[in-house]
Amino acid sequence: MTKALTQKQQVAVFVRYQPNCAVGDVAEALDMSGATAGKLLRDLSDQGVIVRSRNSVQYTYEAVPHADIPDVILPCMAEKSDPVRMQAAEEKAKALEAKGLWRRAAAVYSEMFGIAGSAVEVARIAKRRKDCLHMAGRA
Repeated sequence: MTKALTQKQQVAVFVRYQPNCAVGDVAEALDMSGATAGKLLRDLSDQGVIVRSRNSVQYTYEAVPHADIPDVILPCMAEKSDPVRMQAAEEKAKALEAKGLWRRAAAVYSEMFGIAGSAVEVARIAKRRKDCLHMAGRA
């Protein structure tokens, strides 16, 4: 019989698989309050399990290489989408990004919302789409 993970362990696992995530990402994916997620992230950061860095807007978190984090997949991370279609669409979007076709890449990311099967995937796609639209505004 396996032992259930604590909330802190769940946060560490999530951060390992979603680098550069913010407090809100963790709270939404693990269905906890932002205050609880923030406290657990600070505790893990103080323990040296994850690293906290500040981008221009908010703190982001990523796991320290070789940190003692359980090697499990959380229910919120279980892939429910069509991985073949998702990978093909992502490759197409990245090829468009490489050519500097930011608006077209953003459109492909928008189409990917229909393929995504989890909140984590949707958040990742939304971030990429937002970055593309930001770059399109610069051009």
